[in-house]
Amino acid sequence: MEEGEIAVLETEEGDVEVLSANEGCGCLVFGGDPLNQPVAWVGPFVMTTQEEIRQAMIDYQTGILGSIPGSDKRYEQTRIANQNRS
Repeated sequence: MEEGEIAVLETEEGDVEVLSANEGCGCLVFGGDPLNQPVAWVGPFVMTTQEEIRQAMIDYQTGILGSIPGSDKRYEQTRIANQNRS
């Protein structure tokens, strides 16, 4: 697998072994029953429809979902860094 790729494992029981040729390899493993529903996503938002995604983005932007401490400062740093690339 390459960085950013996802693997879907079968639902049968068994062991999973993760090997990496690179130091600092990270791996997240999630388990659960299949949703058997469509999946829509944009950035960190994962829902079942694009309409739910739009609403989640609005809720986030208006503060309904709360806030992440320091996110305003980090946003400004990113904005400045992107400006400097131009």
